[in-house]
Amino acid sequence: MSRKPESQRAPRTRDIGAKIFGLGSGRTADRCGVTTKIAADLQEKGYSAEARVLIDALNISVRGAYDVARLPEDALLFLCKMVISGEARNLQEARRIADSWVRQHNGIDENAVTLTSTTNDMYRLTSGHNTSSVLLSAQDLITLSEIIQINMDELQEKALFKSEEEQ
Repeated sequence: MSRKPESQRAPRTRDIGAKIFGLGSGRTADRCGVTTKIAADLQEKGYSAEARVLIDALNISVRGAYDVARLPEDALLFLCKMVISGEARNLQEARRIADSWVRQHNGIDENAVTLTSTTNDMYRLTSGHNTSSVLLSAQDLITLSEIIQINMDELQEKALFKSEEEQ
């Protein structure tokens, strides 16, 4: 017996409820509920400011707030305190700052971009900044280099502007 694709199945109750409350999908509603429960737990433990920061994060990104809320409690409290002290504007920024600090202290060069050969004549281009990567063919790399050459002046200008902003 084959299963119907998700798009052809009847909507689940959580999906219907999520639409009523403007949360998009049932999965988003579940994440919102988990995050709200963790915020309530923090409130009960006397961390009311931290709970407020977590609830505020839901207004920026439910997934981002959920991901931070699921961290160990000491890490969550540390990130919340970064927001409360003004070191970060919100939890997502606090996490980016903390991740960057960890990468630097582990000797990872955030400006490094690496290209490694993989199987089947493919190449993995990896960013040291956020450790994201993309798998490319040799032809893709040649095309990318041509695009970079064509746009070099604009790219250098943006990179220079960004580095001046950071200083």
